[in-house]
Amino acid sequence: MGARAFKKVPDAAGGDVAAAVHTWLTATGRLDPDAVIVGLEIRAWKPREY
Repeated sequence: MGARAFKKVPDAAGGDVAAAVHTWLTATGRLDPDAVIVGLEIRAWKPREY
């Protein structure tokens, strides 16, 4: 999933990034549904506008 597509995930969760990441990781089989996310490090890159 690309960045543009992933942006819709937190938007659909009302802006709750941790909940959105938990839902996505669970849906893709990367996380146990009972797991708790205690911290996230999110990095972003935005091109300079000229």
